[in-house]
Amino acid sequence: MLIRLRWPNCPLLTSDDTRVPAYFLECTEPEARALMPHLHPLHAAQAEHQPRWPLFFLVDVPGTRLEPVERVLPYSGMWNSDNPFQALEHMTVTAIAQLPWLQPMLGQWHWPAELA
Repeated sequence: MLIRLRWPNCPLLTSDDTRVPAYFLECTEPEARALMPHLHPLHAAQAEHQPRWPLFFLVDVPGTRLEPVERVLPYSGMWNSDNPFQALEHMTVTAIAQLPWLQPMLGQWHWPAELA
């Protein structure tokens, strides 16, 4: 699983107005099924039509909350030029349990060639 982005104050993973740090996690279909045995309909449709594309999740830093999201890498126009995501040096994890111990380093954003 690959992490390229972090959202320091993500409001989408809680039921109230609490904001938590989250990672934008890219997974292969087998990795996604290990996290969620029954693919979310959004991911199932994508896997059927574009099987080579990664599946994406927002996941909080402790790894306790996981939200499937579309295959749309965040860009500034989605937030009126105020993108809440931070680009990171790429990090690979093999388990969600590793997230709390990651030492993310801010990086320069480069559009991934494999996602073009």
